[in-house]
Amino acid sequence: MIKKLILVIIVIIISMLMYFIGIMMAHGSVMAIIMFWILTLIVLMLPVIYRVINKGKTADFKKIVSKIEPFEEFNEIYNQLYNDHISKLEALRKKAKLEEIAKTIMLIATVLGFFIGKTTDNYLILMCSILLFFITILFTIFSRFTKTYKENYKTEIVSDFVKLVNNNLKYMPKDDREHILSKEFRESKIETNYFNKYKAEDYIEGNLSNNIMLKMADIDVKNVVRTSKGRSVEYIFNGIFAVTTGEKSIDGYIKIAKNQILKFEENTSMDSEEFEKEFDVFSDNEILTMQILTPDIMESLLEFKNKYDIDFEIVINKNKVYLRFFVRNMFEPKIFGNSMDKELLLIYYVILDFIIKVTEKINKVILDTAI
Repeated sequence: MIKKLILVIIVIIISMLMYFIGIMMAHGSVMAIIMFWILTLIVLMLPVIYRVINKGKTADFKKIVSKIEPFEEFNEIYNQLYNDHISKLEALRKKAKLEEIAKTIMLIATVLGFFIGKTTDNYLILMCSILLFFITILFTIFSRFTKTYKENYKTEIVSDFVKLVNNNLKYMPKDDREHILSKEFRESKIETNYFNKYKAEDYIEGNLSNNIMLKMADIDVKNVVRTSKGRSVEYIFNGIFAVTTGEKSIDGYIKIAKNQILKFEENTSMDSEEFEKEFDVFSDNEILTMQILTPDIMESLLEFKNKYDIDFEIVINKNKVYLRFFVRNMFEPKIFGNSMDKELLLIYYVILDFIIKVTEKINKVILDTAI
């Protein structure tokens, strides 16, 4: 509700600016014309600007999908979801699509109205355009069909999908605790940069084999700094973060990170040159690291990286295994396209399957090793 109130205030401010610009344009002000087109361009470019700012180091979905071999189990899951939900979901998507088209038409009409009003010196058209602009923004803020479509996709499609992958897992799209897993993210030290803003959604939890507890979510981590010049936002991490808790602890810290050209700390040498080309390993106990990162585990990590080209990092500390994947917006359905997007579900299936299998392997090694 607070976010919507802030947006309404922003709309009012922008509308007032447009109103005064319209008056100035009616009196032939060249500066007003320039201000109008700059403001219009900013409004139209907001979605693009947002994507560029949030782009970060994320995976190329099409590139990933092209490398994924068909999974018989996944195809069975997808076909079941498709048969159960496609009719209702497509109906909602079409309504959301019409809503988005209506917004676009209203925005174009606003721009054309200003242009026509200026060129014909018609004050009435200019004022109507300002009013239409105000209505367009409010329509965007309080749009119902798009929101309903996205909520339905998460509460029904994704929820059923997670259950079908592993019946012990539970999915919560919008947990009331937006800071869930923030404590674990800090404790993991998987991210060395300072941050003061954390938000989580698409939360999954449940028990795996051997009494392993899994918690994971799509998180957005930022560092917001207020200076005399304004507010600066540094985007730290946006992607999937997971943590599994096992029965046995280790007395040490192991971090498997993406290979870096510039290293600010000495890494642990591994027995595999191929593995070291893709990963850097940092630890405070070299012997323990060699015991846990067996050839089989290193091969699993390397195979996943080479096969799917998804960047990820792992930290093993005490009885926990922390993982993060540099992919984002995993559960955002398409409005202009197939509502049952097979690509996104396939990528999430691959990541979830990898988390389950690799953490079970690591925990088994810890249990079987005299540490």
